[in-house]
Amino acid sequence: ASEEETVGLKASEEETVRLKTSEEDDGSLILEQRRVPSLNELDSSSSLSSLEEVEETPERPPLTRGTSSPAAPLSHQPVSALRKMSAAFICFFAPEKRVARLVEELSRDRRSAFGTLVQDFLRRQREAREGQESSAAMLQGLRLFLSEARNFLLESGELEPPIETLVPDEERDFTLEKALYRCVLKPLKPQIDTTLRTLHTRDGSTQLMADSLRRAQDGALARFGVRVGVPDAQGLERVRQKLGLMQRAYSPVDKVVLLLQACKCVYKAMRGVPGQECGADEFLPALSYVLVQCNMPELPLEVEYMMELLEPSWLMGEGGYYLTSVYASLSLIKSQLEAPPLGGLTQEARESLKKWTRRRNTEASQRASQHNQRFLRVLFQEGGCSTVKTLLCKAGDTSDTLAQVCAQKFGVAEPESYALYWRCGGETRALPPQTGPQDLLLQAAAGFSLTYQRCDTDAGKARKLTRGGAVDLGEQPEAQGM
Repeated sequence: ASEEETVGLKASEEETVRLKTSEEDDGSLILEQRRVPSLNELDSSSSLSSLEEVEETPERPPLTRGTSSPAAPLSHQPVSALRKMSAAFICFFAPEKRVARLVEELSRDRRSAFGTLVQDFLRRQREAREGQESSAAMLQGLRLFLSEARNFLLESGELEPPIETLVPDEERDFTLEKALYRCVLKPLKPQIDTTLRTLHTRDGSTQLMADSLRRAQDGALARFGVRVGVPDAQGLERVRQKLGLMQRAYSPVDKVVLLLQACKCVYKAMRGVPGQECGADEFLPALSYVLVQCNMPELPLEVEYMMELLEPSWLMGEGGYYLTSVYASLSLIKSQLEAPPLGGLTQEARESLKKWTRRRNTEASQRASQHNQRFLRVLFQEGGCSTVKTLLCKAGDTSDTLAQVCAQKFGVAEPESYALYWRCGGETRALPPQTGPQDLLLQAAAGFSLTYQRCDTDAGKARKLTRGGAVDLGEQPEAQGM
């Protein structure tokens, strides 16, 4: 297997490339920046969960009330003991994989509220496979459910052990999102692929793309105004392989990583002089030429899948730039213009991308606002155990009233010996007594998490209960002094 590269989909605070548009930036698009983002970060190896995950257990039917362990269907290829042991080892020492396993198991258990939610949604999707009106509506419905299911899982407190004890706070949402891909998108992938093909065949867009690719074959370099180097035959084959793997993946995150790897092949061929930066005016024409040579009429389906299912916050930086670049290139190919616009970005593509950007960011803002205004998650730490509960934050609540609710919810015998603490980056600090609900919600939105614990709890020992202290709850507790 060829070496797979990795890329961070989250932009740093200093990142000037942004997906969203606003009045301040005059509605400009991420594509309209002067320089193409560097793809140097794609040089190290990564794992693509959609393609490389080990099927540690065969597909199992969901648990229902009154059952404990349904019989799994016979596997055609028995899993060796070594492979099972390797999978267990990886799951134990890789928190992200452990969370994915826990979420998947819970999603199959109809005895849990989360399992019922997921299984009912999967059933409704399978029943409605013939009644989808448009690809956009179908994908937007999936995106909405992924967001709601993630919030429901966090609020229900059904995940054991709590996710706060497994991964750092800043990785929580991303880890849960990928876990939900596995238990929602993976079982629905064959149906989603079939539905997308059917809808785009019915509306004629796939045939239009195929015809446009065929017409663009002759004189493609001149047609798109390519003025830089392009991949040779070997480079084109590598791009085709990456795009082929992308079609197999069910995770939109993995799809974007593979798309970036394909774009890197184009980017490397463009750079005639080492260290030379290339602008969008050169990149889009070269990318359009490469996509014509790859001749994949169903590539727009993959682009639509990623654009609708990825969270807007993960479409910043390189991910957003190159995904929208492929969209713009496909629009240029379909336009069949005799004289393509400078840089290859057609007016139709520009307006479509602006409309899409505003819609996705509006959806994200509304969901974040609704969630942050209602709930606070509190981690209870006692001895070697941790529990999480989600509490409703009402108008007029203060940290004192919230502490009283925590004492009742967690069943502590001596409430006066416990207090609320902010936790961030492995450090804790006491919460001021009269902190109001607005401050609580703002701090929570900023990445701080609440902990309810004994006032005399040693901060160092408290940190050991979390992944921030790099110690797992499964390890042996320290001996206590007499």
